[in-house]
Parts: sequence; structure tokens; C-alpha cells
Amino acid sequence: MLTWATATIAGAFPGIPDGPYNLWLVEQPVPTIPLYRARMAGLASYRSYQGNATMAFSCRRDTPGVVVELVFDPKPLAFDADPYEGPDAKAHGPIVITSGNAPASRQRVSGRYGGDGGPFNTGTPFIFGFPSNAAQLQSWTAARGQPLRIEVPAPAGGAPLILQFRWPDDNAAFLRVVSPCLGKPVEDH
Repeated sequence: MLTWATATIAGAFPGIPDGPYNLWLVEQPVPTIPLYRARMAGLASYRSYQGNATMAFSCRRDTPGVVVELVFDPKPLAFDADPYEGPDAKAHGPIVITSGNAPASRQRVSGRYGGDGGPFNTGTPFIFGFPSNAAQLQSWTAARGQPLRIEVPAPAGGAPLILQFRWPDDNAAFLRVVSPCLGKPVEDH
């Protein structure tokens, strides 16, 4: 298991795994269900607080579409995630996603509290989820080795929650997970 402490720190992406430690973790959470996830580690920041974060791309091979999950623990960050929780949430973003040199995109989100912090120790997580499409995934795979930044508006206004990742250099595991759910393979650039 990759632990956060074993990752080296890159000057350009402080607090985010670098080199051989910046990789995709492929999961099949329940062996009897055809759900797979490709997950990468990152950093969550709000005001002057920081914590671990993950971004997971889920594909259920018997269902079309890829779901993106952003996972972090809001408590040590002092971020009020409650307005984003559930189907009747008062807040939906939109979040702003910037990948490499591509133009920023906006995405509405909903959220929920999860059970545990998972393999990258995100504490008691809050999970933002949203669907992704082939064009968006294609632009992200082209950002290999580049920063991926997500801004989540604070419900009460003020500075946003920032989730930062460095897209891994090797896309093989990611493509193996998401391609079956898109009806056509995502090209690796």
C-alpha cells in the first residue's frame, strides 16, 4: 500500500506525490460487483489549513459513463461541507476545474459523507461526485504530469476550497479502468 509519508515532495506541486510515487491506484471495492476505480492522491487546502485528498474515476462496466469523486476530510480544514450534502443540498458549486493549459471548466456537484479515509488516509471523508464525459477525460489525459486544480466555492462566501493533483505520467491504469464505460477507448497522448 502506498502511504502518504513515503511520497517525495515536488517543488512545483508541494505536498503532492512525485515521480514513481505519483501513480494510479486501481481498486475493485467489492469483488462480486463490476465496479472499478482509478484513484490518485492530492492535497486539499482551505484558508491556512491543508489535508490529504483523492480523486477517483469510477467505472461500473455494466453501466455506461464515468463518475468522478473528489474526497477530502472537511473537519481539519474547517470547511463547511454540510450545505453540499445530499440530494436536497443548498449548494452545488459550480466547481472550477483547471487542467494543465486547457481552459477552465465548470461542473455542478453534490456530496455525501463517506465511511473511511481509504488508501490515501483522507480521514472521515466528504465525497463530491459528478459525471464525466469522454471529451473531458481526453483533455485530462493530455495533461500528463501537469497540475489539476479544482476550486470549490465556500458556502458562506470567501476563499474557495482548493483541491490540487498532479496528473500521473503513466495513464495505462487509468485508461484500463475508464475505457469500458465510455463505449470507445480514450486515447493516450
